[in-house]
Amino acid sequence: MIDFSNSFFLWETTSGSEGRFIVESITEIINDDRKDIFLLLSSVMACDVYGQPPLFHNPPYLFEAVFGINDVKIFRTYLSKTDHSVNRITDLFKSTKFLCKTSLYHKLESFDMIAESVRKGCSLVGEVYYTTDNEDIITIKFPIKHINISEKKRIFQVETGKHLFYQESLEKSSLAFLAFNNFFEINFMIQDENTNSVYSQNAKVNIYKLNI
Repeated sequence: MIDFSNSFFLWETTSGSEGRFIVESITEIINDDRKDIFLLLSSVMACDVYGQPPLFHNPPYLFEAVFGINDVKIFRTYLSKTDHSVNRITDLFKSTKFLCKTSLYHKLESFDMIAESVRKGCSLVGEVYYTTDNEDIITIKFPIKHINISEKKRIFQVETGKHLFYQESLEKSSLAFLAFNNFFEINFMIQDENTNSVYSQNAKVNIYKLNI
């Protein structure tokens, strides 16, 4: 299982600037004729790189990049608009590399196992997978940054950051928040052109404790 806390994505732009990002989530799409993998990098407030202070762009916007095998989509989210672009990786970057660290793990299959791992401060990774109407099998892996547990109700709840919400192609895909409180259903809040829509999906949910 991927140890997200110690895994990084490196790039060097065509102009020679080198960068390092934390990977927010990994989305894998499998169909009869293809297999695609997309890495969503952590969101940051965009800046004038190596510029003069103040460094933040005006108007400000969030900058998020999704790297596929050949293409990269950059999401730029302003307060009042969006400005997204899709490019070939080789048009913007001289090199890219995913420094992926892995760990042994245990699958948590009950509330008691989850609650014990939460209280001990264990590193947790989530994995959800489901099948779309187009028969794409989509798997999303991500670090669990926030989880709630209720001993009284015997229930847990995970609320995550953003993930790639894949729709037919990278160009048509959006970003979405993800939440779940059971092992068989997930909820997306899809962000697209400054609108938020909620979508429920039957899915298989796994939670893993990393042995680190």
